[in-house]
Amino acid sequence: TDFKIALISDTHNYYDELHSLISKINNGGYDFVIVAGDITNLGLVDEFLEFKKHYDKLSIPCLVVVGNHDLITNGSISFSRMFGEED
Repeated sequence: TDFKIALISDTHNYYDELHSLISKINNGGYDFVIVAGDITNLGLVDEFLEFKKHYDKLSIPCLVVVGNHDLITNGSISFSRMFGEED
């Protein structure tokens, strides 16, 4: 059987583009999404919250992997609270 996966990364602060990308993924027949890190630029709580606002609009299962930018400042705490353990 066919299985279609979307892989995205380095969304940083590109929220307009993220919004558009999530819309394309939701309407593109994908089965699963992998976000390969760097969802923030500086690991700030506001950046995580803004990403999560868009991420929550995904209509399919998704795995978010932590990136080096996500660990800046206290980002590891925010990441773990929103998406689970880093590993």
